Amino acid sequence: MRDGLKLTIIDPLTSLYNRRYVDHHLTKHFDVARESNAPLSLLIFDIDRFKNVNERFGNDFGHQALRIFAERLSNNMRGVDLIARVGGEEFLVALPGINLSAGCAAAERVRKIAASPNPGAPRIAVSAGVATLRSDDASPANLLKRADSRP
Repeated sequence: MRDGLKLTIIDPLTSLYNRRYVDHHLTKHFDVARESNAPLSLLIFDIDRFKNVNERFGNDFGHQALRIFAERLSNNMRGVDLIARVGGEEFLVALPGINLSAGCAAAERVRKIAASPNPGAPRIAVSAGVATLRSDDASPANLLKRADSRP
């Protein structure tokens, strides 16, 4: 039964949390930040031109790129951060206690790490969006929408 429940919240390809898990737990992070007047930053990462990677090199290559990025992302975040794959090539990181400037620095660090070569593995580039909780955010959806909008 435990394995069955795990499958409902874990992305099988990357072993990160999935959208279902985020929908519930991002609300918890949001509520805690609001109640304690603490910062909360949200990072959204998209692997650039991922469809072209799949078309040019095949799905196995694309899956490898997703797994490598997920591993690099996990290895470079804190244990308290919520890390998830929320779409095909879209990843989310919630950073409790982190303000906008620190969130931007974290996003840029991940972008550089993602682009570093790995022998025999696909080289990727990622785009990042960052938003920090504001007093006028009525729900986590507002924060998510801002993080996911790119200039």
